Amino acid sequence: MIPIAASSGDAEYTLRELAVPLDLGSFVPSARAWEVELGFGKGRYLLHRAECEPDRGFVGVEMAGSYYRLAKRRMCRRELTNAVLLHGEALYLLSVVLPRGFASTVHVYFPDPWPKARHQKRRLFDIETIDLVLDLMTDEGRLFFATDFLEYGEVVREILDSFPLLRVIDVDGASFQNAGSTLAEELAFTMAMASEYMAILTSRGIGANDAARSMLLSMAPGPESVWEIA
Repeated sequence: MIPIAASSGDAEYTLRELAVPLDLGSFVPSARAWEVELGFGKGRYLLHRAECEPDRGFVGVEMAGSYYRLAKRRMCRRELTNAVLLHGEALYLLSVVLPRGFASTVHVYFPDPWPKARHQKRRLFDIETIDLVLDLMTDEGRLFFATDFLEYGEVVREILDSFPLLRVIDVDGASFQNAGSTLAEELAFTMAMASEYMAILTSRGIGANDAARSMLLSMAPGPESVWEIA
């Protein structure tokens, strides 16, 4: 197992020094709400959000030690006191270390899709482990997910659709192409639908950046559309 480490401000702790599940309020007592990023990579998004919204608390989880250490150095340089970085295996941290029902938002962007069948049990989003991710959220919590691996995206959509209390927002341009639209028309219709969803979400108090991340825009150019591009 990868050794567990937690950083906040310029302090770093081992798992043995902390009670679990973590008392996040002891790290950031003034946080009015919490957000989590699973797999924060180099920490660009997480630390930018923490810098822009000092009244919110941010938790980042990363398995790669080099990325964790890089993000930790960046956090210290920026003197951020509202971010908590965790280094370790995500599924273990979710099941043992992080508390339940604390996050207003969970971000998962481009996780490893583990495309080989024998490795798919390691996926963060799996029918046997999805509860660990969803249990992080409050009752009104939101989950933002993005992947550039189509098959994995379809699996995740199917898993999330199996939860009746979840509402999955999906903007799909395939229906327009299948109806005989030109590629230009398909693009225009898809963007128009995205604009409608954006207006609905922002009217409900969701920030424009968060609303955009909740949308999946997909194009479906068939053989006719390819000729139209040419």
